[in-house]
Amino acid sequence: TNVAGIIGMAQTGTTVKNCKNLATAVVSFEGEHKGAAMCIGGIAGSTNSTSAKLLYCYNYGTIQQTKTTNTKGNLYIGGLNGYPYILGTMQYCGNHGPVIANSANNIYTGGLVGYPRTGASGNNLLDSYNAYDLVFTGKAANYYAGGICGIYGKNQNVIPEIKNLVNLGNLTFEGTGADEKFSGIIGHSSNGVIENCVCYANLKAI
Repeated sequence: TNVAGIIGMAQTGTTVKNCKNLATAVVSFEGEHKGAAMCIGGIAGSTNSTSAKLLYCYNYGTIQQTKTTNTKGNLYIGGLNGYPYILGTMQYCGNHGPVIANSANNIYTGGLVGYPRTGASGNNLLDSYNAYDLVFTGKAANYYAGGICGIYGKNQNVIPEIKNLVNLGNLTFEGTGADEKFSGIIGHSSNGVIENCVCYANLKAI
C-alpha cells in the first residue's frame, strides 16, 4: 500500500519538482493488515528507480498511520517519502509537518524518509532538512527513528550519498520495540557515507 499527498509510487523516469503537500495523509487499517508494507509520505509513498527524482519538494501536512491492530506488515513513514526501495535522488526538500506512527511489525520512520533502501547506484539524499518537532510513538518489534530517516542502506555493494542534511526539530521517542534505534539524523545505517550533516535539535527518550 502506497499513500502520499502527491504520488503513490514514483518509478522509472519520474521527476517530482516544486511540489508542496498541505493535506493530511492518514492511513487507517481496522483489523489485520497482511500486506508486506504500508508506505506513507507527504510527497511520495514510495520510489523504485534510480532515475526517480524528488526536487524542491516540501511537506506541511500531517503524515499519520493510525488504528492498526495485529499488524504483520512493516510500516515505512516519512515527511517526504515513506519507502524509497530505490531512492533515486532526493534533493532540496524539507519537512514542516508531524509524522506519526501507530503500530506495525517493524516501524521505520523519519522527518524526511522512513527507509531509503539501497538496491542500485544512484541513491542520493542531499541538501534537505526537517524543521518540525517530532514525537515518535507506537509499538513494533523493531523501531528505527531519526530526524532525517529511520534506517539507511542495505546493499554492501552500494555506497549511498548522504550529504548536507539538517535536523532543526526537537525529537522525542516514546515508541516501544525489542530493538530501538533513535537519532537526530539517522537511526541506523548498515552501509554508506554520512557527510556534512548537522542536528541542532534536543533529543529525549521516554
